[in-house]
Amino acid sequence: MSYSDWDLYNCSEDHEERYVVGLFKEKDQPSVQAFLRAKCKDNTIYRMRHDALYALIEKELKIKRK
Repeated sequence: MSYSDWDLYNCSEDHEERYVVGLFKEKDQPSVQAFLRAKCKDNTIYRMRHDALYALIEKELKIKRK
């Protein structure tokens, strides 16, 4: 199945990071931001589907979205 660009996380777009970080409680946002940056740096989440990314964040950081 192919996905549109809208469905995939783009590490090079600042607004993508802000959007995803904003989905989590304020106290968790620094951890989410650090997670995104680290996983983008090692290409783990490069062009990952948004739903898969949210699940990964929740699993790895043991937090839930707002």
